Amino acid sequence: MEKAIYNSEVFGINEKTVSAVSKICAAFLVFCPILQHYKAPVFNAGVFVLIIVSFWLMALTAGNIKNIKVKDIMPMVPMMIYLVFRVVNHGTSVTEFGQSGVIGIFMLSMILGCIDLKNYVRFASYIAIFASACLVMQYICFYIFGFHLQMVPTELLIDSADQWILGAKTGLYGITGVLRDTYRPSAFFLEPSHAYLYMFPHLVFFLFSEKDKKHSLYPAIFISLGLVLSTSGMGIVAAAAIWILYFILRDKESGSFSVKNIFRPEVLKIFAAFIALFIVLMIVVPFFREAVTRIFIPKEVGGSSAIEGRIKKALQLLDGMTLKDYINGVRDNTSGITFNIPGFADVLYRHGIIGMVLSYSVYVFAVFKSSLPCSIVSLGVLATSLASVHTHATVGIINFSMLIMSGYVSKEKKVRDID
Repeated sequence: MEKAIYNSEVFGINEKTVSAVSKICAAFLVFCPILQHYKAPVFNAGVFVLIIVSFWLMALTAGNIKNIKVKDIMPMVPMMIYLVFRVVNHGTSVTEFGQSGVIGIFMLSMILGCIDLKNYVRFASYIAIFASACLVMQYICFYIFGFHLQMVPTELLIDSADQWILGAKTGLYGITGVLRDTYRPSAFFLEPSHAYLYMFPHLVFFLFSEKDKKHSLYPAIFISLGLVLSTSGMGIVAAAAIWILYFILRDKESGSFSVKNIFRPEVLKIFAAFIALFIVLMIVVPFFREAVTRIFIPKEVGGSSAIEGRIKKALQLLDGMTLKDYINGVRDNTSGITFNIPGFADVLYRHGIIGMVLSYSVYVFAVFKSSLPCSIVSLGVLATSLASVHTHATVGIINFSMLIMSGYVSKEKKVRDID
């Protein structure tokens, strides 16, 4: 596994068996962000898988809890406090207690090295590459053969996912049921933004990989193509930002990355090249132009741009909060709110500034203490939370935490090996 404090034979199970089971668990966990929208006994399929895997993790964690050290749990202390706070704040419910419990098990398991984070990242990267391939196939089928290649089994979706069914079946309708001018496929995800949430971390991992940089460039290019083809505004902006970071942080001679490289004279040339490429794409490629303009410009008079659609009503909701509400939130849930509410607004509305500070701590910590790729992913998650609620959903918290903690754990392991 990942860390020295982990003891795989505490229950008399040999390390080879534990490693094999942990790898299988990692293989199942990478599907949770996709499965969270599908039916399963009692819960959605994503949460169902998390619960099943958590039983295995509880067994490993219980046998290794005595090996834990204060410095090991520091990254997760604020998040653990947040999990307790959201259970007791505004009263306790069985669902909320269960969600916090499952997240807590995963958080503790990451610190103890009971989760195969390395293989989790590797398996998830395969899905990201496959998603890009699916997007390419959908474009070929639509523009050459004249049909939409549906990859979402809509009959298996949970009831709350009904708003995405028409779009998943056609690639032409939004969640409001209005016919769009632009074809917007999303592979086997429900909508383009879901594809972005899954794929963008792996673009970062491939581009900023310390090993086999030459061969990592090809999947990075392919994932970038997928993000652009999805026409997700967040995906296009993220792909551009990540590539710009890659070119300005990378030293051409050594191939290493450093923040100091930002101050090189060539950086201005890099920005100029990206601006020129952007202008050319806006002029030559219609779907790219439409995808970009929808981010900032309303399609019709009185309508909303993609940015406004994601945050405008949420900000109006927050404007109605009192000072007391801002401190510890209004209520446990957002039931009755029918418009999109992004992650930051969701936490602020439910658990106030206290919840905001505690829940964001893992990502902020990773920015400064994790490896460079995971620091960049953390910044991406923080930015994404301004537009998407999935960063703070149960599956989202666990998924992104495992991705960014993989860098912290590997970095800590290197330090210990040197010591």
